[in-house]
Amino acid sequence: MAIQFAASLGAKRIFLLGYDCSLKEGVHFHGLHAGGLRNPTQVSVTRWQQHFAGVRNELRHIDIFNCSRRTELTCFPKKSLETVIA
Repeated sequence: MAIQFAASLGAKRIFLLGYDCSLKEGVHFHGLHAGGLRNPTQVSVTRWQQHFAGVRNELRHIDIFNCSRRTELTCFPKKSLETVIA
């Protein structure tokens, strides 16, 4: 939704940070959710990736780059954050 919100405000280039879309490094950087909140599963991760692919198709007119260091999200071109801010 953040990507679509930025697009609705007129963004022409969007840079993603922290979009790993994977369980390879653990479930969350902050540990598991407690108190009945659900934690992501491989099914969740697959669903996220499908949603992002849909967003990519919807927003073809906008440059969206994945600047995440570790990522399994492949529908957006990858760029290093260092390159983007240089």
